[in-house]
Amino acid sequence: MADIRDAVQAILNGDPIGAAINAAGAIPGPGDGIKITGAIACYTGKFPWKARELGVLLSKELLGPLPDTIKIQVWDLLFDGAGSRLVRGEITPDHLLEMTKRGVDLADVVRITKVGQDAIPLTKTQLDHIVNRHITGTEGIGDPTTLFPTSEPVVWSTVTGISLQYPGTSTLTREEMREKIVDWIDEALRATQSEWPKQPKNLAYSPPDAHQYGIDEIVIGINQKTGVGTFYPSKGPQVFRWYNKKWNPTV
Repeated sequence: MADIRDAVQAILNGDPIGAAINAAGAIPGPGDGIKITGAIACYTGKFPWKARELGVLLSKELLGPLPDTIKIQVWDLLFDGAGSRLVRGEITPDHLLEMTKRGVDLADVVRITKVGQDAIPLTKTQLDHIVNRHITGTEGIGDPTTLFPTSEPVVWSTVTGISLQYPGTSTLTREEMREKIVDWIDEALRATQSEWPKQPKNLAYSPPDAHQYGIDEIVIGINQKTGVGTFYPSKGPQVFRWYNKKWNPTV
């Protein structure tokens, strides 16, 4: 318990290396799962705002050689049950360990795509950005962008008292388009990636069924810290780009 206390205090003092060394004393071997989870639960009960940071730290410095059951228990405690929720099917504790080492908040992950030996996460934070920026048009109003066409009108801006409605439409509601985007992201990653890139990467992808919604091409952005970074339509008869204070065709 004192070791966990010292570890978290070291984090508070901005000393993650010292924290790892201190925390090592609290995790002496595979047979101490109860001690590990019990100590973490007690201390994060007092410092809940440090749970995510401690989870990343322990994953980087200490959890690697421990049994998978202990890893999952620790992640469950520090990331709101994410260990048990995310480890299933093709996704293993090793994949989650890599994500936490890169700084991913496991509690924020909504979907994971297996690519080669790696797995790439999609977080709720990034998905919300995609929805707000490229479906509802409520984020970055006035900046150059494109929107996914839906059946629900988007009023982008007002110039000299005239509302400029997005001209692209499709048969999907906003919520249906959101669900479709999650599936398209999974398809795009499986079709184009064999590993999780260690540098930012943008690439174009054309989902086989996207044309029926007036979309010919979509750009997916992947980065080394959050996994999927962005996802937006780039071409299609129902895709329009905002620049020069008007919506312009992309075909």
